[in-house]
Amino acid sequence: MNRKKRTDSIKVGLINARSVCNKAALIFDYLTENDFDIFFVTETWVQNNDEPILAQVVPEDYDYLVQCRHGNSGGGIMVIFKDNFNMKKAVAIQYKSFELLEVTTTVSNQLVRFLTIYRPPPSKKNKLTFTMFKDEFQNFAMEKKSL
Repeated sequence: MNRKKRTDSIKVGLINARSVCNKAALIFDYLTENDFDIFFVTETWVQNNDEPILAQVVPEDYDYLVQCRHGNSGGGIMVIFKDNFNMKKAVAIQYKSFELLEVTTTVSNQLVRFLTIYRPPPSKKNKLTFTMFKDEFQNFAMEKKSL
């Protein structure tokens, strides 16, 4: 299907899935029924080898990029986008207190950057604190500002 790229607006959505593994059909239906151009999913709980699950989530004429959580189960961020957006993933920087997926695309001849951040709730198990997040996020923001 050859879709004409809309240049006047884009429809963007976000959902916290708490695992796409058991919600693939629901996410697929929600994405297609709402005709999102770009759709972000946090807490995907997928790894790089979960291609069969990802294939159930991503409609035809769409593509996706994934940022898996390293070293732990859970977490992870993905973006599903209409394939005419030619989305590019930025170099992933790892943070302890939050996960980040940074992607870029061009809309109406303008470079657009999307940053999706997921902050796991602090707990005794993960030993994350608000202060850790604040410090890391401030460092991240300063790095972006200098670009």
